[in-house]
Amino acid sequence: MTRNDKLIYSFLVLSLIVIIYIFYQSFNKDKAEIKTPIKKEKIVNKQDSKTLQKNENIIENIEYYSIDNYGNKFEVRAKEGITNKQNIDQVNLKDVEAKIILSNLKVIDISSKTAKHDKKNLVTIFKDKVNINYLDHKITSEELNLFFKSRIATINNNVVYKGLNTNMQTDNIKIDFNNKSSKIFMNSEDKKIKINSKY
Repeated sequence: MTRNDKLIYSFLVLSLIVIIYIFYQSFNKDKAEIKTPIKKEKIVNKQDSKTLQKNENIIENIEYYSIDNYGNKFEVRAKEGITNKQNIDQVNLKDVEAKIILSNLKVIDISSKTAKHDKKNLVTIFKDKVNINYLDHKITSEELNLFFKSRIATINNNVVYKGLNTNMQTDNIKIDFNNKSSKIFMNSEDKKIKINSKY
């Protein structure tokens, strides 16, 4: 790797860290508290034994909301959810749309085919065709894990970042909001992060 390549790589990694920091600025307050989510559920009585087991409920048009002390809001909506009576805090969601509405009214949009939402621990795991959009920045992956209480986010599996002048491919991005750090890495040391820039 030439000196010029190292400078470009360092600049791109720094740019990505700044973008990710802005992306989750609603969680960067040291003493921010998240209020208990408010849920809106419509329980539908479906008798099809293939889709409804005795220990489950199918829910249509499910919505969960949470808000922190600084006015940042988190909304999760799904066309369908399945709750397990043995663990009422966990809901498996399908066709998921989520929004992080920052206190300055800027919006981060998240979508995925499926997700698992834990109402008690405020953990949401988005899976299958995950899309994250914030201003002119787009990230796609197969998995996004948001841990609100521990203030950690991980973006995993086929991660592609697209910005105005930069495209990047990697396996993982880990963000720790407690110390405002991020780590970009591949699953194998033999594989390299791919970065393309246009200037």
